[in-house]
Amino acid sequence: MIMRSTVSRWIGIALLALVSVWAASLWYSFSRMPAMLVVLSSQHRFEGPLDSVYGPLYRWVARSALTTVLPRERDVAEINAEASAHALGVIEDDHFLEQVFQRYVERGLDVNARAQTVRQPSQLEAAVAVNEPQVVRLLLAHGAHADVKTTDGRSMRELAQEMQRRHPDRDYSRVQALLGQ
Repeated sequence: MIMRSTVSRWIGIALLALVSVWAASLWYSFSRMPAMLVVLSSQHRFEGPLDSVYGPLYRWVARSALTTVLPRERDVAEINAEASAHALGVIEDDHFLEQVFQRYVERGLDVNARAQTVRQPSQLEAAVAVNEPQVVRLLLAHGAHADVKTTDGRSMRELAQEMQRRHPDRDYSRVQALLGQ
């Protein structure tokens, strides 16, 4: 009986060590990846029973990296250059989205940046166009100019209305409400 409990204890210690090494290697990998890939990883679901075994730890490590070492300066510069803050909208947990968004702001996110592309959409315009109400709310709360115009002269309200007409299957009412509809 004593032998069995000793063996069980050593197996438990070995499993804990194995999981700890896996988590540490994941954290190291996440800390070296582009931040947007880690954002996607923080929402990743494995197929079938693997999710119940690996999923929670995998997502926890990704979330930890996003709230400790990420984003790096180059990650924020990339989001500013592409006006792609709306991509953070994949984060389903509103509280966690606010934490990550705040880290980006602290690291230099320009909520009024325009993409360095031909069309040059603003951060707010991009978030309105893809119907990300949580990101629209955070951009406005952090000083994004709601009166900014699209390159063809439309207001953000008009853009939201146009997107609703183009995509009647999507509900833009939350975005419209945030913009003062």
